[in-house]
Amino acid sequence: MTETKIIAFSQGDELAVQRLVQDPSVAINRLVLPSGQTVQPHVTETRAYMIVTDGTLTLALDKQPEQCYEAGKIVAIEANTLLAISNKGPSTMRLFVIKPKLEPDSDGCR
Repeated sequence: MTETKIIAFSQGDELAVQRLVQDPSVAINRLVLPSGQTVQPHVTETRAYMIVTDGTLTLALDKQPEQCYEAGKIVAIEANTLLAISNKGPSTMRLFVIKPKLEPDSDGCR
């Protein structure tokens, strides 16, 4: 019998950073960012896809000018990119981050 795993995620308006799935092939995270809040700038070590589900994401990549992405957008980000994430919109911003993990080469190296 196939086992189904159900993973709950935040739907509230409070600041939340959740690591929902961490397995060998993918990482899935959830970010809930109230209006006026920011995330400490950091470098993403792997390729990442930010799926904005609510509100507006304000994002600066590698110290370039900020760009805004509304709900319904997917932002593809290359590995080793500096991210400055904020919510300058009037409502809570929610997004999922999908990070595919590298598959080892046939010799076991990445």
